[in-house]
Amino acid sequence: MLRIVLPLALLLTLCVYALPQDRIIALPTSPRRIQIAAEKTIPVFQDGQSQLEIVLPEVANRTLRFAAAELQEYFRRSCQVELPVVNAPEDGKVSIILGDNQWSRQAGLDCTVLPRDGYYLKSVGRRIYIAGVDDDKGNPAEAFGWAVFFERGTLNGVYEFLERFLGIRFYFPGEIGTVVPKHQQLSLPQMDIYDRPDFPRRRFGPAPIDRQAWFPEQEYHHRLQGRMNLNLRTESFYVPCCHSMERLKIIERFAEQHPDILAMDEHGKRHTQPGSVYYGNLCYTSPTLRDELFLDAVSHLSGEPAQNRGLRGWDPSAIQPGFFNIMPKDHFRTCYCPRCREFYQKHPESELVWDLVANIAGRLRQAGVPGYVTAMGYGHYPNPPQTVSLPDNVL
Repeated sequence: MLRIVLPLALLLTLCVYALPQDRIIALPTSPRRIQIAAEKTIPVFQDGQSQLEIVLPEVANRTLRFAAAELQEYFRRSCQVELPVVNAPEDGKVSIILGDNQWSRQAGLDCTVLPRDGYYLKSVGRRIYIAGVDDDKGNPAEAFGWAVFFERGTLNGVYEFLERFLGIRFYFPGEIGTVVPKHQQLSLPQMDIYDRPDFPRRRFGPAPIDRQAWFPEQEYHHRLQGRMNLNLRTESFYVPCCHSMERLKIIERFAEQHPDILAMDEHGKRHTQPGSVYYGNLCYTSPTLRDELFLDAVSHLSGEPAQNRGLRGWDPSAIQPGFFNIMPKDHFRTCYCPRCREFYQKHPESELVWDLVANIAGRLRQAGVPGYVTAMGYGHYPNPPQTVSLPDNVL
């Protein structure tokens, strides 16, 4: 799959983004800038007295307010000081100014050019700017499950600041996995940092901590795992690629009237037994299947509600704004209908899934429908296609 995805992503970094989702999948290529002075000239905390304040715009979204609260929490635990949150920088204070605002722009920080999830940490005199792109709809306090996918560049910068300058470490969820060094005094160097991820897709698979006897906060495990995604600056979006042919309820919607969409076994019988693990396998050469799948893709990528296609909703594991997944279910079973047998005479059997992907993506391209079809090498088709050409709207 990498040989398919990466060339397109690299190309996107060299051009103006044609679609909103292009910024999501583009590989960042701009060089990092990490300049930190050797001498610590910004007095922060000495003799029990703090010079710090946190500056938020008067109208700040939930991500910025959460970022401010995280700074307060970890300065409280690390330095035993309470940081005030104010709406404008005060002369004589050391001001940590959060977000894309009038002060950060006056300091020359342009968040519009940041790659997704990138951020700035920049000091000018006694002002420290931490700024990135933050989604107004995001809510870090409730960020677990699907709610973790929102842009939060400033919050990423705050965690970078805490790790780099206070020595905070987030090794795994909960208090037992968090290291907070104690500081009796603290000064900071002048800094000019622009940083961003190496890859747009970044995630971790947490163990089921709710079933670990040693874990003291089991009742909060979902929130703690979500919080860990924030701490580790994991991906802020999800490109769907997960068994869409099952999640689109193809069988439930169409099999009764169009049994030819079901795969056929070696004896000429369709897989119609709901109790069988092979139930739900489809015939990928079925014209009905291809037409209905194309109409699903057009509907979703055009922004229509799933109800227009007889669904209660677009399953987020397979369908996301700008992306439409085509992938068979687990327990794949070869179809032996005459059409599929004819295909196998001309192509390796593994090419059949790619042929379906190419067919739908090509029709979308020809119809001028914006967006991408996602596909993944899996099971008996793990490699890029050899005899089928994929259009450039396939990821």
